[in-house]
Amino acid sequence: MFHYDRCSHQRQKGFTLVEMMVAVLISMLLLGGIIQIFLSNKQTYRTLETLSHVQESGRFAMEFLNKDIRMADFWGCQTDSSNIRTHVDFTTTDVVYNDWNSGGLIGADNNSDASDDIIDGTDSVTLRGAFGSGVFVVQVPATPAAALKVSDSNGLIDGDLVVLTDCEMGEFFVITDTTGPSGFDNIGHNEGNNSCSSPCTYSGNASSTALAQNSSKTFQKIYGEDATIMKYGEITYNIKTGASGEPALFKSFNGLSLELVSGIEDMQIFYGVDSGPDGNVDYYADASSITGATWDDVVTVRVTLSVRSPNQKVVIDQAGASSDNRLRKTFTGTIAVRNRLN
Repeated sequence: MFHYDRCSHQRQKGFTLVEMMVAVLISMLLLGGIIQIFLSNKQTYRTLETLSHVQESGRFAMEFLNKDIRMADFWGCQTDSSNIRTHVDFTTTDVVYNDWNSGGLIGADNNSDASDDIIDGTDSVTLRGAFGSGVFVVQVPATPAAALKVSDSNGLIDGDLVVLTDCEMGEFFVITDTTGPSGFDNIGHNEGNNSCSSPCTYSGNASSTALAQNSSKTFQKIYGEDATIMKYGEITYNIKTGASGEPALFKSFNGLSLELVSGIEDMQIFYGVDSGPDGNVDYYADASSITGATWDDVVTVRVTLSVRSPNQKVVIDQAGASSDNRLRKTFTGTIAVRNRLN
């Protein structure tokens, strides 16, 4: 027989509506706190990751500039470029190295020409010198006008602009031919028109015919086995819009341009000028204040780079933040031109 326990029935109770609402409110507060912690940690991670990217970009850019600026005005064993005789005919239109005779082996520009692809307001710097370890002359030529003999597989080709130096003097000329017996190359430097196979590296183009030529083939002396032949190079750094649409640091070597580091939106450069013979910097000036032979007195280069993050809305509600809320960092370095220091 079924027995109804009235006391047991009275002890069974549920949650009231108020209790349910309080429980839901507490749960929402806890969930909101967890979400806030998650979002805060995510923003912190995003900021740190972006900062790491910006620092890496700035470090790479400064490293590229440091390496090449330090080696500007390098001519092998010959430290004085005034002792290097020019044999290249600069009246030909295909030669891009017209600055060789202008007095400055470091040049620069404060860009303001809206017609080019360089970002206005940023600076450019151009460095010139001999690059690479070079190749040695392996046999003393009979006369100062004779071809130079070097080992083959040396990387030199017809049309290269090269510098021949020893510790006394040097020659700047165009290679007109590289023919020779097995195991050796004869580096010719004849007068007159010069043809080379594509590409003609001296002008940085893909032309099949080079118009550059030597105005004379006779050197100042007979160079012995202590002489070195090195490729002449002209390097320019500037800021342009990169493939991703972001501003980037570009490097041009003998007219061939390459994007190096994205996110570099500005480059400002000042040059340390040694107006006396003591090797110390007397003053710093920008490119517009340095002209003519004063470029030969530049012994240090002070570079300031402004680097920005590729993604926007990284810096949120921060005083002084730009309208795009990108993370930005400034890098500054003073680089010595080693080949001009006493």
